[in-house]
Amino acid sequence: MAHVVHLPALRPPLTASVSRHGRWRRSVLLVALATAPACDTLTSWAALPRGRSDAGGLLPASAGDAPLEQRRSAVVLRARVRPDRDASVRGRIAAFAPFPVYERADPTPGCDDGWGRVGAGAWTCLDDTTATDATPRSLPQVLAFDPPTPEESAAYFKDGVWPRDDDAEPGVLPFVYGKRWMRWNGQEYASVDDFVAGRPLSTLQGYRQYAFTGLLDTPKGTVLTRPDGHVVPLDGVYLYAVSRLRGVELALEPPPRGAVPGWAIATRGVPVRALPETASEVTWTAEHHRGLWVEAASGPHKGWLRVIDRADAHPGGWVRDDGTVRWWHDAPPPEPALAAAPEVWLDVDLDQQMLAVRRGALPLYVTLVATGSKGHETPTGLYRVFDKAAWWDMASLPESTQPYFVESVPWVMHFWPRYALHGAFWHNRFGQVTSHGCINLAPYDAAWIFDAVHPTLPPGWLTIDEAVDDPGTLLRVREGSKAVVDRRRGF
Repeated sequence: MAHVVHLPALRPPLTASVSRHGRWRRSVLLVALATAPACDTLTSWAALPRGRSDAGGLLPASAGDAPLEQRRSAVVLRARVRPDRDASVRGRIAAFAPFPVYERADPTPGCDDGWGRVGAGAWTCLDDTTATDATPRSLPQVLAFDPPTPEESAAYFKDGVWPRDDDAEPGVLPFVYGKRWMRWNGQEYASVDDFVAGRPLSTLQGYRQYAFTGLLDTPKGTVLTRPDGHVVPLDGVYLYAVSRLRGVELALEPPPRGAVPGWAIATRGVPVRALPETASEVTWTAEHHRGLWVEAASGPHKGWLRVIDRADAHPGGWVRDDGTVRWWHDAPPPEPALAAAPEVWLDVDLDQQMLAVRRGALPLYVTLVATGSKGHETPTGLYRVFDKAAWWDMASLPESTQPYFVESVPWVMHFWPRYALHGAFWHNRFGQVTSHGCINLAPYDAAWIFDAVHPTLPPGWLTIDEAVDDPGTLLRVREGSKAVVDRRRGF
């Protein structure tokens, strides 16, 4: 599990970036707006309606709403349920991020410039804000930068370089993430001028994982930029090799009848055999995180999975059902009424380390997750997502024997105090228990799911809490088909 330390301000806009070609890209949304009871056959699929406008922001705060103006601030702003300094906070607007104002209200004590309605039932004091022509965007926005892939990590560790392509499409994360480690000494400079002049300030802390706002080319080489203007040489920071895993959107890629989504999770790959027999010939190997359509065998072949031939991707065959392939085990919705309800909800199976976005009984999107390891188990139960954050700093408890501090963890969705679904850039162990209790998602999946669930994060906002008019999305965390306790919190 991860302890929230503080909310960082939005970094100033990136002015220069470097990117590389992402070899595994497919024609699905990089940042999208976003099963039958007790059986192994899923034959009906539903599509998830998109909630982003063409301009890149969420739909207006209410029907017919049109903004009066756009504004921005150099500090994080609190959005309150009424135009009153004493009103409860609904969320926070990021520093430097443009946001729409739909209505004005008069000044009040402590708010000299008056109030602006920034969403349905949400107001912020307009002190310290200025008008802008910039278009409000839903956060987080991904950078035009691709970090090393896990497949490139060995070569990167050896040589310190990886393929880069300045013309590549936008990357997978809102920041460049790295740390001081081994020969990457983390020398920090107060400014680009100090870097060029050779005047170091300090070194990065060894236990901290850093979020950099972008890259700049200088006469002495490329540097990574910090929110405070400090810079660190690119070759002085170890960059995380980030997973390119992404789940399957079942309306776009429906499986063959009788098959379910699966993934190979063995690091060295999973042998696929011609027949469901241990002595049978290995015809090919499904590499780590290879997506598969599989069908569980019964009768004399029980304990085997049939891999469905996909002419455009891989041949068929058989694999042992021994945990080296994770596959979707369906279970009934937690409440009978939910089977026919239109709401989207999340279903996490700890046994299979998988998550499905579902509407009623139907799956929309299925992928791998990484949940809590031994001693840090993710608690089962029926929950609601009670808040969302575009990014959030996370750290160990003060008494921890394994201290850590991770800056700006992206796509955070809390469902229980100190427990959240969120993007994870620091490992590639999806499909295996790994975390301190949170539900880790690969970046592509985290972005997809973040935009699919409620509460809805308006354009320019950094965080939002659920409310009666926008309750959080239901989340079930289960162990296989075992019943769970209802842990949903009141408002």
